[in-house]
Amino acid sequence: MNLNFINQSITRCNLTSEELKERGKFIRSNVISMYDSYKEIETGYTFTYKNTNENAQLLLDFIQAEGLCCSFIDFDLSFRPSEKKIICKVSTTTRDSAEFKKGIAQFYAMN
Repeated sequence: MNLNFINQSITRCNLTSEELKERGKFIRSNVISMYDSYKEIETGYTFTYKNTNENAQLLLDFIQAEGLCCSFIDFDLSFRPSEKKIICKVSTTTRDSAEFKKGIAQFYAMN
């Protein structure tokens, strides 16, 4: 897995390589494995989850933790009770969108 996209430019993750690998494993097994679908958008991705209390708490904890180490990532959560969905938008406004999306896909092991 190539994690170089995170360490390029002024906006970078402040985790060590080992911490980043462990964080990636946690994200893939606890956050990414839980989504129902994802969609590529211009500046990143949207992930759709079932609207459960557990998923809501998981996503809030995930976003809070990511904000501590990767301030270049923007998150938006939308709760859609009538559709029983939570939409989590993961995007950037401070990086090249194509590079960001490629890095997110690799880091989250979506491909």
